[in-house]
Amino acid sequence: MIQEGIALILWFSDKQTGKDSSGMRKAYLQYFAALLLFGSNGLLVSAINLPSSEIVFLRTLLGSGVLFAAVAVLKPAKLGRRDALFVVGSGIAMGASWTVQYEAYRFIGVGISSLVYCLGPVLIVALAPRALGEQPSSAHKLGLVVVLVGVLLINGQALSSGASLLGVVCALATVAAYVVMVMLIKRAKDTCGVRGPAVQMLAACAFAFAASVVIQGSGVEQMAVPAASDVIPLLMFGLVNGGICCYWYFNSISKLPAQSVAVCDSLEPLSALVLSSLVLGETLGGLQVLGAVLVFAGAVGSEVLAHVRPGMGLLLRVKNRE
Repeated sequence: MIQEGIALILWFSDKQTGKDSSGMRKAYLQYFAALLLFGSNGLLVSAINLPSSEIVFLRTLLGSGVLFAAVAVLKPAKLGRRDALFVVGSGIAMGASWTVQYEAYRFIGVGISSLVYCLGPVLIVALAPRALGEQPSSAHKLGLVVVLVGVLLINGQALSSGASLLGVVCALATVAAYVVMVMLIKRAKDTCGVRGPAVQMLAACAFAFAASVVIQGSGVEQMAVPAASDVIPLLMFGLVNGGICCYWYFNSISKLPAQSVAVCDSLEPLSALVLSSLVLGETLGGLQVLGAVLVFAGAVGSEVLAHVRPGMGLLLRVKNRE
């Protein structure tokens, strides 16, 4: 399975480091493919009977194995010292985000956690002008509002069930770690193809291991042993969602505008909603269907408008010159 994963990375690897139109199309393709597959995270985690900190540790351990195997095959350039610091910092933030996210699911459920998680894209759009020098377009601002309304319609009923304070704190910590993760990886000028995500995943693995030791109060020798029923979902979660998909995701967001990442990341919970309906047979209400449509329209529509308007402006200038 590891060899198949390496083959997929080789096939889908973006060897173009520039921001030409072909490279940007490849980045968007990788990004959306990763988000759609990330939607299966909840299904896979629910099938693994292990503590959340150990699930994160095993996911990042398996993912690191796939990515470093790809590094051995592809032999990408080495990271610069400055970029390496940003990549490692982003990996630590990623490990923290995943760990507290699963704890938030345990305390307050996926619905309320997703609502709190919406603060992340809002903060990224708000911080991008100063932190990254990127001004969000009107299309992205409008798309973010539409997405937030859609998420509220999908998960709004969860608010009536109440929420524990500890769960809300975990959800807010997830938001903070997510924002730090995106901001740091955007600061890296060159992640050197698959090497950057590999180092990032290893840093996340180190954090997850430390968190598991602190939370469980034990080392590797005392960690729970996965049951036979856990093996397949754990391999899928670690090798595919943790290795290949994380490479696609982080390799692409280092090239994409921060506001695009902020708005379009909402496609991940939308994918999770659709998969839950198809695989688990969960029934979607009318408001949830409307919310799903708004999330999709806000995410995809903002990208279409953001790219169509500059093109139309250039076309009009050319016609005026004629």
